[in-house]
Amino acid sequence: MQYPVRKFLAALLVGRIPRYMILAYLAARYGRQIIAFMKVHGHPVVLAIILAVVAAAALVFYFWRGARAKRGRVEEIELSSLRQSNLTSTKSRRHPLTEYEPAAGR
Repeated sequence: MQYPVRKFLAALLVGRIPRYMILAYLAARYGRQIIAFMKVHGHPVVLAIILAVVAAAALVFYFWRGARAKRGRVEEIELSSLRQSNLTSTKSRRHPLTEYEPAAGR
């Protein structure tokens, strides 16, 4: 890897420090309430969270794959139209030294 170690560590710290500070704040602020809620309603909440994560992953995969396939179709159409235009343009052009047309009336 040709990335400077200092820049890598700086980016790592800039990305992770706020993330874990927010997580620590939320855990300190709502931790006991969340634990109490999970004791009472644990099973349905866990199931709902799992279903939401699976649904979100399925949607991301569906749209990512669809966009990728669409991009491939567009490139294929552009390529085929480019080939077609090259074929028609080369057929319609005539080079004066390579083609001979006899003069009319001879």
